[in-house]
Amino acid sequence: MRVPDRLAIASILLLGFSSTAQNAGRITGVASPATIVGIPLKFGAEERAKAATVGGSVQWGEILRTGDDGRISAQLTDGSLVSLSSSTRLRVIQHHARTQRTAMELFDGFVRLQSANLVKPDSSFETRTNDCVVGALGRSDFFIESRNLAVTLVTVLSGQVAVRDSNPNHKTFIVKAGLQFSCNETSPPKPYPAEFTDKFKDRFLEGR
Repeated sequence: MRVPDRLAIASILLLGFSSTAQNAGRITGVASPATIVGIPLKFGAEERAKAATVGGSVQWGEILRTGDDGRISAQLTDGSLVSLSSSTRLRVIQHHARTQRTAMELFDGFVRLQSANLVKPDSSFETRTNDCVVGALGRSDFFIESRNLAVTLVTVLSGQVAVRDSNPNHKTFIVKAGLQFSCNETSPPKPYPAEFTDKFKDRFLEGR
């Protein structure tokens, strides 16, 4: 399946969300520098950025952004958790708690995602990167790292996720708990190194 290009996603956001804000969740933790970037009112307009604050809302289409040493944690309206490490940009494209349909886009950086249990028909919890789409299967706790257009790395702590990349000839891989997978690989997922758990503890608010 082809990974949607970012210009198309931006067009959808401008057409659909600029006039009516829709709540996706709230900020539960912040370490500065951290900002929320709103949707521009028109193409070419200056970005509308504000400091991220605990208790502040997260709206559809907004970008959560951290600088050096910055961190953000958020809870979506269905109870799913989203955590950003430093130098990360993540857009919440949409989040339907009732239908359990969530779409996000990781432009750059390192995130931890803890999805609510997906039980509704056609439910989805997907995050796009520059080279793949990662979707939770049921309740899952996992990491996605994608920096400087390098190959995306997916690591699963619990549950399982499906990963499909931009090559239509590649199959979708199921990455289960305890495994790690690099997008655009053709070999099966492998166990992640033991030191990975120490790595994530130092890079997210819950690990501090």
